[in-house]
Amino acid sequence: MNISYEKKNIQLYTDIDANIAPYFDADEGRIRQILTNLLGNAVKFTHRGSIELKVVLLDDIDRTSTAAHDQLGLQQQLCFSVKDSGIGIAPESIDTIFDSYTQADGSISRQFGGTGLGLSISNSLCQLMATTLNVTSELGKGTTFWFNVNLKCCDHPQAMSCSESYKNDLSFYADKRILVVEDSKVNQQLIKAFLGSFGLLDINIVSDGVLAIDYIHGHVTDVILMDCQMPNMGGIEATQRIRRMDIVQPYIIALTANVLEQEKQHCLDAGMDDYLSKPIDKKNLSRTLEQAFLQMGTLPLLQKNQQ
Repeated sequence: MNISYEKKNIQLYTDIDANIAPYFDADEGRIRQILTNLLGNAVKFTHRGSIELKVVLLDDIDRTSTAAHDQLGLQQQLCFSVKDSGIGIAPESIDTIFDSYTQADGSISRQFGGTGLGLSISNSLCQLMATTLNVTSELGKGTTFWFNVNLKCCDHPQAMSCSESYKNDLSFYADKRILVVEDSKVNQQLIKAFLGSFGLLDINIVSDGVLAIDYIHGHVTDVILMDCQMPNMGGIEATQRIRRMDIVQPYIIALTANVLEQEKQHCLDAGMDDYLSKPIDKKNLSRTLEQAFLQMGTLPLLQKNQQ
């Protein structure tokens, strides 16, 4: 984790329960991002003292008696927590600390640069794993964030990879309107197949920037997958024109074969929100789209668990 706690002379401790299984079939990416966000936040708001990452085994869950269509075997309920000795959070700010763009105090935002979307995204990622991000804090003494999650145990590292349908399930966002702007017929069909396998249903495709602008004039669009090199009008120019339009602005993800940092920066400078390198990797596409939906602040309730 790229967290500069050493520069602030903060001690970072880890405490991992010895009874935790060595391997799990779980979404490593989501858990890693949650912990990275929480640790980064702890470092930002801690001047001195320590930060502790703790993983505790809460329960062993034997699922061998479940229905045949369920995954069989042992699960463990784990508690992940990040505790710091930082500035703490005022009681009146606790209820809104996970809201997008919310900062506990305006002067704190100016001094520390804000929490950004880190806590909001972490909270949303917890919801996607059917759990809740919790917080306790005392002003001037420190803060603890924690969440509990059930993970399926594995016998060896080769079994760690979850089923593809689980890892790439974006069906929570099936109502999101996606426009693919790509001139290659092969890439069009590949991306469409990927999006469909993620559970995304509202997909439209055009072949250049001119057609993209025409489409957006008449259709509300949430996310655009924008190829950079196309005939008639490329993705860079199309993005610049879209950003000048008086519309609800979409989240634009560049698709580029150029992986040089200067090209990536060129995309961001043009107004794109993120980028993907070609050839398109299915896992990276899924992760990038999930990030887009989370940052748009439109995480729906997990109605599947409520119905």
